[in-house]
Amino acid sequence: MDFILIKTFITFIHFAGVACGVGGATASDFLFFRAIKDKKISQDEYNLLETLSKVVGIGLGLFIVSGISFFILQYVELGTLTYITKEPFLAKLFIFSVLCIDAFIFAWYVLPKLRHAALEKKLTHIFSRHALSFSIVGAVSIVSWYYILALGAFRKINIFSFEHIVGVYALIVCCASVVAYLLIRLYIRNVK
Repeated sequence: MDFILIKTFITFIHFAGVACGVGGATASDFLFFRAIKDKKISQDEYNLLETLSKVVGIGLGLFIVSGISFFILQYVELGTLTYITKEPFLAKLFIFSVLCIDAFIFAWYVLPKLRHAALEKKLTHIFSRHALSFSIVGAVSIVSWYYILALGAFRKINIFSFEHIVGVYALIVCCASVVAYLLIRLYIRNVK
């Protein structure tokens, strides 16, 4: 059995998952702030946000399938699972778990609120009531995807402990949440 070919294919699927996640989350955040800035969420903007959410979901799915495939391949090839003993991998798994929860919250909490804002044209009311939760959900998504991307890119030089990796992640999420919250508040204050 050619493990190198299989591993290359799984790695491709893994990268495709990250690309969908990073691209979808980035486009979704830009669209979200553009929608607020022009003081409305049109039905088209809402539909695009929903589509981008599905792209992120595809990224999550590809990431999960490829991650499980890496475990299976390693076990078949070596008879052991060395991934689960490495702290950077455990940190990446923790961050990915947070990302999955965040995606669920976005799909079941944020999207319905945005749909209501698009249909009812009550932008100020929706955003002033939910600015904090929208900020946190958006910040967790974008920071998590880019952080996972960075952990993968720098995996050869990653010498930090689980606590350091997750601590820096939490700090960045907090800062991004504050910035997003301030931007939302700034935009909705300017809504007439």
